[in-house]
Amino acid sequence: MKKLMLVLIVVISFVASANALSFRTTQSLCWQTEQIILRSNGTFVIYDDGVKVYSGSYSIDRSTGGNAIELYVGEDTLRCTFSWAKDRINISSLTFRGNVYRPCRR
Repeated sequence: MKKLMLVLIVVISFVASANALSFRTTQSLCWQTEQIILRSNGTFVIYDDGVKVYSGSYSIDRSTGGNAIELYVGEDTLRCTFSWAKDRINISSLTFRGNVYRPCRR
């Protein structure tokens, strides 16, 4: 019985992680004075010149093959496209409001 429960827990954990709609690691992307931080817990924060502008939750849109995310700010949904890095863990670029954000170097 204990083995069956353990196997069931492992299977459920695997299915849950396979269907996760957030990034595995925190992504920090910059464009000029703006910074977008996408956390692995499904939340994000946008800063402009060090001042918090927006925060909310996000999810990866699987209908696009995992190349778009939706940012939820209050009742608004903002859609952004992105490109995966070669490792398929990190983002190489994200387009938001017509601007291309890349991994921060700061």
